[in-house]
Amino acid sequence: KQGKRKREGADHGLNVRTLNTLLRGCLWTATSLNTDGINSMIGRKVGSKGVLRNELVGGVTTAEGAWSLCEGNVSFDSSSYEYLISLLSQSLQCKRAEDCLQKMRSEFGIPDLIHDNLDAIDPTMLES
Repeated sequence: KQGKRKREGADHGLNVRTLNTLLRGCLWTATSLNTDGINSMIGRKVGSKGVLRNELVGGVTTAEGAWSLCEGNVSFDSSSYEYLISLLSQSLQCKRAEDCLQKMRSEFGIPDLIHDNLDAIDPTMLES
């Protein structure tokens, strides 16, 4: 039964490995203007007059789109958070990066390094 459930879950293609692969790619590509109006994640974008619109793709724009598609469907791991925090920081979205870092700390039980005793903290948790 577990194998069958695993296969059924794979049909929609959303999993943390796929997300992390996309996020790693976003670290290497800048956001650019797609003049074809086609985004492989979202499909064709058609304006109100039936004309294809230009849209931003790649980099932090695509990463945030993928993150929102996966939210609630995928259990993010520390790598997922690290990639998104890096992308937000690179795009100078510092407040959003800090908010994401706080969410990661909360989800994984990573203490506030300023107020907690560092000697009692597992060093592998500090790495993230």
